[in-house]
Amino acid sequence: MADFPTTAGTGLAGAIFPVTVEAALGRFGFRTTLRALSVGLFLLTFPLLKFVKPRIPPAVGAGRRRFDLSFLWSPVFLLFQLAGIMQGLGYFIPIVGIPAVLMLVSLEADLCFRSTSPPMPIKYRTPARHPVQTSSPHSHLSSST
Repeated sequence: MADFPTTAGTGLAGAIFPVTVEAALGRFGFRTTLRALSVGLFLLTFPLLKFVKPRIPPAVGAGRRRFDLSFLWSPVFLLFQLAGIMQGLGYFIPIVGIPAVLMLVSLEADLCFRSTSPPMPIKYRTPARHPVQTSSPHSHLSSST
């Protein structure tokens, strides 16, 4: 029953939010825009907390239980945690590291990420350290002397 409003809200926000944020960033700067977004989201969501109900009603006469953190040392939890960290690093390190390495060797950083990021502005591109070779490396063998 809640799928339609959730999907409709996501689509509507995806259409309106980027345009609005882009305009606000250009007009007010990032500090004011982020502060306005945080206040706006708080004001929109805080009144809705009244309608959030627990799935299971609290048991009558049940006292508060102590919060148990013993699962933190469970081998299964540690294995899943390690797998999640490794997967996250697998996504994070190439995205951050490859453009930096390419810039160090004076290659165009946007060659690698042409489909996922906009091209780097001209003012940030570095000149090539090694000129592009226009002739064949073995051209000296074919010349007649």
